[in-house]
Amino acid sequence: MLRSLPALKPVFVTDVQRTVRTVRQDEATIEVALDLGCIHSGKAEEDIRELELELKEGDAAAMYRLAAALHASVPMTVGGESKADRGWRLRTGRPREAVKHADIDLPGDVTAAEAFRRIVDGVLAHLMANYPAAADGDNEGFHQIRVAIRRLRAALTLFRPLLDPHAETRFSEALRSLGRIFGEARDWDVFCSEMLVSAQEYGVVTSWLNLLREPAEILRAAAPRVSRPKCRRLA
Repeated sequence: MLRSLPALKPVFVTDVQRTVRTVRQDEATIEVALDLGCIHSGKAEEDIRELELELKEGDAAAMYRLAAALHASVPMTVGGESKADRGWRLRTGRPREAVKHADIDLPGDVTAAEAFRRIVDGVLAHLMANYPAAADGDNEGFHQIRVAIRRLRAALTLFRPLLDPHAETRFSEALRSLGRIFGEARDWDVFCSEMLVSAQEYGVVTSWLNLLREPAEILRAAAPRVSRPKCRRLA
């Protein structure tokens, strides 16, 4: 005789209204889907404001040009989490976690063009996977974004002889600038959250450390960044 099972209950609920349009851009067909709504899990909820682009036919470059034009009109960020991931995070209450880079498969007979595509795809996926954690103030997520930027710069240097010089220069300069921004912010994060704490553990007088902490916190907050936590005051 089968035992009665408890009634199934939703872990989380995604309540979304989707509007879909088909756009022609430079002889390409692109599906544009706007999602507006909310994810619920118990008393926790999170708004959904997403725009998805899917290439149905034509050159992928046309979709990127459309995305750039949309971003120029309404500034947006690239999302790194699926709705399911966000729902489970709301359910468990766990913060967004940093992700280390995965190995990139490069067969022995791969062409230079395909190798470059795979490397760049893998590095960009690594970067975007860590954006949610960095935006939540996770130091490791911030560090992993720096790692992704360095790997992307290395790829551009390695394949430089095969790339358009003007495009490679523009991308390299932009990545160098971005790396400096993330590097400065990360350095102050480490100083405040690790070095000052370690100094206290080694017996440095707390009052002296707090004299350093206050100006360091000002410089840390001034560094261009996504949302970051404040320095913890030593007691």
